[in-house]
Amino acid sequence: MGNNKECLNLRSLNLIGNNLDDTFFEKYLYFGFNKIFSKLQNLYLNDNKIGSDTIINYTDDNPIFKKEKKKDIFKLRLMYKFIVENKNLKRLTITKNPIREKYIINYDPTQNAETSDEYIIKDNDGNIIINCFFSFLVKIKNELLDRDNYKKDRKGFNIGFDCAYDVNLNSENYPYSSQPIVFK
Repeated sequence: MGNNKECLNLRSLNLIGNNLDDTFFEKYLYFGFNKIFSKLQNLYLNDNKIGSDTIINYTDDNPIFKKEKKKDIFKLRLMYKFIVENKNLKRLTITKNPIREKYIINYDPTQNAETSDEYIIKDNDGNIIINCFFSFLVKIKNELLDRDNYKKDRKGFNIGFDCAYDVNLNSENYPYSSQPIVFK
């Protein structure tokens, strides 16, 4: 540790089963761990308490269209901010967490869900406003990964997640057009 006291070369961090909740993302950003773990590529947060009823302090000024889900939406927006701030992050896994119980997959092959106004709401600048887990994933895919300044750095970024009874899903090859994820 004496030669690497700031964990400058740490690439993978396994925090599976540590009772971490959504405050992890706040503390990580607030205390500047994204600078300490600046080369972190893989973060495993499986089997924790992500999505539980813990209270976070994070808020923003983007509109919330499902007022009854306000705290869950702010948690997703905080997680998105965490992903954006950790520029080298390539893999985040959040399987086996309580967040999985809040969403279900709405199988709908009749429309392109990732462009539907029913699931994706944009601000005046055309940016997706996170208002559910599906819009969170689509925002990462369409705005974070498809923008030229991120393509090179974020190529292959992937989130491993569960959704109710559908387990071990991942953002990289999720069927966005026909399987929107909605609040239960």
